[in-house]
Amino acid sequence: MEIFAVIQNFLNNREKRECNPNAIKTYSRQLSLLARWLEKHHSTNIEIVTSKILNEYVSHLRDCEKKLSPTTIRQRAKTIRTFARWIHETGIVTDNPNIGFIIPKKPHKLPKCLPPDQIHKLISAETATRDRAIIFLILDSGMRRGEVAQLEIDDLDLVRGMAHVKHGKGDKERWVIFAKKTTKELEKWINERRAQPGVTALFTSRHGKPMNAPAIYKIIKRVAKTAGVNVSTHALRHTFATNYLDRGGNIHDLQTLLGHEDITTTMIYVSTSLERIRQTYKQLSFLDNMPGE
Repeated sequence: MEIFAVIQNFLNNREKRECNPNAIKTYSRQLSLLARWLEKHHSTNIEIVTSKILNEYVSHLRDCEKKLSPTTIRQRAKTIRTFARWIHETGIVTDNPNIGFIIPKKPHKLPKCLPPDQIHKLISAETATRDRAIIFLILDSGMRRGEVAQLEIDDLDLVRGMAHVKHGKGDKERWVIFAKKTTKELEKWINERRAQPGVTALFTSRHGKPMNAPAIYKIIKRVAKTAGVNVSTHALRHTFATNYLDRGGNIHDLQTLLGHEDITTTMIYVSTSLERIRQTYKQLSFLDNMPGE
């Protein structure tokens, strides 16, 4: 079979499974790049997709003129891994291409976390009810902006302070939790919310249409600018995770809340939390601060 046709079948399968539309677009774009590379350097026959060829493609990504970041290369490799698993599970190829296929390691970079004074500025900024609810929800639950955009009214359980994330990263489902202050902000927004007929999205535009991830990004940047805080949308998620551990949260519970498939992804927040403890300890060490020393 031709790889272009197989990719289209794969995308159709993702649509039937009601995967996140943005994820499907990413699959389409990144797998098309792989297919065009195979067409140029090898063959378009799907049988060419082996671990050896896939590792060769990843090496090509490292050496290509565009100088892709390690994070981008890793993301593309993970997309290919999902596709390779599917073509093997469906019997399109006999041998499993993932056996021997090496996913580049994630670059070790400690996430940025907002200090308390900047958090206070952000949640105290003068802004619209909807925008304030979004800020509170991400800070209190650690949700990704794309997940916030996908939320529907019926996904909320305001009594228990929970939200059902139906289309998380990798199209995985999970529940996230938020506290009383966030519940109040969400209730305020729901009372003001106006939506066009048939629109079930929790967060809508002023025209009543569902919001997407880029719109959530713009809101966060706008509120941050108003507050005088330099923050990325993902930093809010990092802030939630780091503070969760700082206050005694369990690493495995945090893995569940963040929707991480691999615990090693969550462990980076342990490093961040320990760094805070180290800085505090310098000031509290009884030996370093003994009178007369």
